[in-house]
Amino acid sequence: NLQTCPKIPDPSPTLPSAKEDTMAFRVARALRAASAAKPAGFLDSFSESYIKWSGYRTFGLRAEDLVMEELPGVNEAVRRMSDEYQDERYFRFKRAMMASAKQTPLPAELHTKPEEDTQELIEMIRVVRAELEERSAYDTGEVSKSL
Repeated sequence: NLQTCPKIPDPSPTLPSAKEDTMAFRVARALRAASAAKPAGFLDSFSESYIKWSGYRTFGLRAEDLVMEELPGVNEAVRRMSDEYQDERYFRFKRAMMASAKQTPLPAELHTKPEEDTQELIEMIRVVRAELEERSAYDTGEVSKSL
């Protein structure tokens, strides 16, 4: 009782048509020219595109508002920020939740602008995490050899 094997496709590659060959050549040439001209520019434009596609700015949020508060050091970092910052953050969350519930983004004048998308909280999180690591090393008796 032999079972028949399914037909295996021909492994030989097919040659691209002249049109595909020239299109691939053009794309490759454009990518090489772009990377040679300004390597960081491509990453910057990709970063900006990704931020735009994520859509958090259309709801008036900042990138640092997306950090999960359950992560180590984030609650302490938020607590250390000024009362004004905490109030603004709470307002941004509340406004974004209302807009999300209505399933409509905020008007364009209320969108977060790139210069408003600061990293204040991220810097405070780094400071708090460094302190937590230092405290943990002290508690466990580990000594840094960098001294």
